[in-house]
Amino acid sequence: MSDQFLRNLAYVEYVHQLLELHDLIARGELESEKADQLREEMDVNWYALSADEMERAGIISADLDMLVNDEVFRTVPPEQRTQEWFAPRFTDAWENQRWDDALALLRAGPPYLFEDRPDVAA
Repeated sequence: MSDQFLRNLAYVEYVHQLLELHDLIARGELESEKADQLREEMDVNWYALSADEMERAGIISADLDMLVNDEVFRTVPPEQRTQEWFAPRFTDAWENQRWDDALALLRAGPPYLFEDRPDVAA
């Protein structure tokens, strides 16, 4: 996580709460009393976030959704769905600990899958 986002304690707390909420979702407890209470606590922190922090929290939430729900990959040009395009960019992001870039690449889905049929390998 970028240091810029660690300066606001409300953001840090919100992300922790978001992780806890997604854990409850994964366990099928979205409609539980604990989840309701957690969402109320999250609202307090949400309104203490900047626009950039809100956007990043939304991205984190979407990434977490992909772990417990059906994956929804973003659309990319066909040339970006090849191993030749993807591999060096992902390796560079990973080796240089540019986690935002690595996650953005992964949001397009593995390059060896058809865009319209993510269940079928190319």
